[in-house]
Amino acid sequence: MKTCKGCKVEKPFTEFYVGVRNADGYRPKCRACMSDYYKQKNATQEGRQKNRAWFYKRKYGITLEDYDAMLEKQGGCCAICKSETSKRNDYFMVDHDHETGAVRGLLCSPCNSAIGLLGDNISTLQNAINYLSTHTH
Repeated sequence: MKTCKGCKVEKPFTEFYVGVRNADGYRPKCRACMSDYYKQKNATQEGRQKNRAWFYKRKYGITLEDYDAMLEKQGGCCAICKSETSKRNDYFMVDHDHETGAVRGLLCSPCNSAIGLLGDNISTLQNAINYLSTHTH
C-alpha cells in the first residue's frame, strides 16, 4: 500500500505508475491524480504547445520553429499527397527514418501510416505503384 501525494488516499501499488527514480519504484501520485494533472496541463493552448515542443525536441531533436520552417518549405501541406489538413489532428506527423532517426518531412496521418505500414521500403512502395498502375481503370 502507498499513500498518494495528490489525493492523500492510501491505495494498492497497482493504482500507481512505475517510477524508476522513486525509492519504492512507483510514481508519487496515483493513476487517477496523474490523469487529472495531465488533463489540466493540456487544457490550455499554451499547455498543449509546451507539450508539443517538449515531445518534438525529445523524440526528433527539433523545435517548434524547425517544424514551422519545414511546414512552410513544404507549402503548408503534406509532403506526399499535398493535403492541407492532417486529417487526424491539428498537426502533421513528423516523418523520420526509423534506422537513423533523421527527420524527413511532415506528413498527414494517412500518408505517414501508409509508408510506415509498408516498412519504409522503396521497392515495396514501387511495387504498390506498379500494382495500382496496372489495376486502375
